[in-house]
Formats: sequence, structure tokens, C-alpha cells
Amino acid sequence: SPALAALAGLVSERIGPRDVPGPAWPAVVDLALQHGLGPMLFLVVERAGLDIAAPLWAPLVLAAREAVVHALALEDAQARIEAALASAGVQALWLKGIALAQTVYPRPTARPMVDLDVLVPYDRRLVARAALTAIGFRSTDAYSFEAAPDLTHHFSYAYSLRGGLGDAVAVELHFHLLDRVRKRSLLPPAQLEWFWEQTDTWRRDGMVFRGLRPEAHLLYLSAHAILQHGEADLHLVRFFDVHRLVGQSRLDWQLLVERAVALRWTYALERTLWLAARLFATPVPGWVCPALRDRRPHDEEVYCVVERNLGT
Repeated sequence: SPALAALAGLVSERIGPRDVPGPAWPAVVDLALQHGLGPMLFLVVERAGLDIAAPLWAPLVLAAREAVVHALALEDAQARIEAALASAGVQALWLKGIALAQTVYPRPTARPMVDLDVLVPYDRRLVARAALTAIGFRSTDAYSFEAAPDLTHHFSYAYSLRGGLGDAVAVELHFHLLDRVRKRSLLPPAQLEWFWEQTDTWRRDGMVFRGLRPEAHLLYLSAHAILQHGEADLHLVRFFDVHRLVGQSRLDWQLLVERAVALRWTYALERTLWLAARLFATPVPGWVCPALRDRRPHDEEVYCVVERNLGT
């Protein structure tokens, strides 16, 4: 749609706000708010020197202010969780929004977040959950499989908790990267070990946080978007995350292809890169998607993508 094309061009800075006709703006703003791109669009408008006090921009101003307030609560919770897990001797890898906001976005508040995602080792999950409970977070899980650990491994991938400032912070305490699809986990523990080896660090307020290296994070983001959510639940910010990550990183594309084949995520990576390039003109080498198609394993589970796209 024209609104989608304009929004994608604006947040990827291929066009400027003055290139968008006035009557088109309400639809562009609405779309940005629906897809988690409101604060980023506000930043683009602000940088262009437009009068942000004009009524047209009021929804973006509100979204940006809410993102700032929520970011303060999230960053406070992140620091407390990191300290609690470290004290308990539990390794932590920060995923998705909180990691991307602090590493590849022009400012952290340009990437709004619903929750915090942090990965801990499977065999340390109960210690990690207890550490979060000790600092005031409470479980919001509807079901518990802890009476039968094998069921936890096969039917669950994270604990859901809530707490923090004003009880405003939701946390997904991961012990797998992805949700279960059909009758097996998408990522066996042996494959998960590779992700634990692909880590990087960044600093904030004197603390060191650990996350995934760009190649590993891109693979995870692709699987999360296409295999876990599916295109029926298309949320533009997921693909803009990929655009920012690719644009801000020096990627080993050959490694990406090799690992996608090993993980049987070639379709997820190919589709994610294609959509990011189509939407945001993300710079993807021309050989990558054909290589992913040519090397797709015969037993890769593409059917689950079709099911999720149909909402089944």
C-alpha cells in the first residue's frame, strides 16, 4: 500500500518526511503505531526539523514519550535481573528488543518493547527463576510442567514473569529459543549449544551485558518471525530489527547460510531476508537467497510455516 511504502521508506531513511504528501500522513502514522515503529518515525520527523507541536504529530509524540517511560522501567529491571542472575551463578543472554535497542538502533527508546527476553541454560532454569522471584518478580504462567521435567523440555520454552517498577515489566525467561511446533522442539539442545558459543557484550551504565553475535541473532530473529509467529502475524518492527542489524553489522554471510542449513532454518532466513529487502531495501548479497534455496535440506519442516500463515 502507499502508506506501507512511505513508512518503510521513512524509517529506513530512503525518503524524507517532506517527500510524503500531507494527506498521506494520517495513514502512515496509524500504520507506524500499529507495527511498533512509532518512536522510530518520530525520530525521523524530529531530525527533519518539522514542528512536532503540530496536531498531526501528537500520536507520535505520545508514543515516543511512552517508549521513554517504559524504557526506564525496562532498563532498571534488566540491570537488576542481570545482577541477580550473576549472583546466582547463572549465565544470561539478552535477546531481541532489549539487545537490539541498545546496540543497533540510533537511540534505545526508538525501539519500543513489550517485554524483556533473556536466555538462561536449560539446566539452570529453576535457579534463574528463583533468582528473579527473590527480587520481586512473580510468575504469570498459566501452566507448570515442573512435576514432569521431560514435559517442560518438550512443551515449554520460557517462564513468564512480571514485576519491576510499577509492576510494569514483563519478562520471558527463556530456556529454549523458540516455542514448540507440532510434536518436537524447533531447536534441540545440541543445536542450542552453538548459540551459547556465539556471544558478544556491550556496556550500559557501568554494567556489562551479553547477547548474541550478529549472525546468531539474525538466525534467531528469522526463526522467531517466520517459524514462531508466521506471516499471518506480520509485525513490521520484526523485519525492521533485521534491517537495522544487517545495516549495523559486518556479517559473515557464508556462515549464515551454513548454519541455516545445519539448523534447517533455510526457509525462515530466506523469507526474512527477502521481506526485509522488499520492505526496507536491506542490503542482502544477491547470492544468499538462491544459496539458501539450493541447499535446503529435504527434511526441513516448511509445512509448519504454511500452517502458521493460515492461522492453524
